[in-house]
Amino acid sequence: MNDESTLSIELDLLPEHLHYKDEGCEMSPSCLACPLASCVYDTPHGKQVLLKRRRNDEMARMYREERLSYRELARLFKVSKRTVQRVLKGRKSEA
Repeated sequence: MNDESTLSIELDLLPEHLHYKDEGCEMSPSCLACPLASCVYDTPHGKQVLLKRRRNDEMARMYREERLSYRELARLFKVSKRTVQRVLKGRKSEA
């Protein structure tokens, strides 16, 4: 019994016995070099949340810097005008 537990501990300590292939995901080519704070696979709907956050950041930037209208932003991002209003209203309340 003691030998079995020692064997499993030894295997846990030897990384050369693991055949880990770092293939990354759609967000980053490598897990070990990923710029994200948390993995998209570790959070529910992680990829969707990340993509929406990026879209919303870009939408707010274009509204602020390029002075695009709600209608123009809705057309560019293929969302409704109401979605643009909701995103920008949320950004104004954060500031």
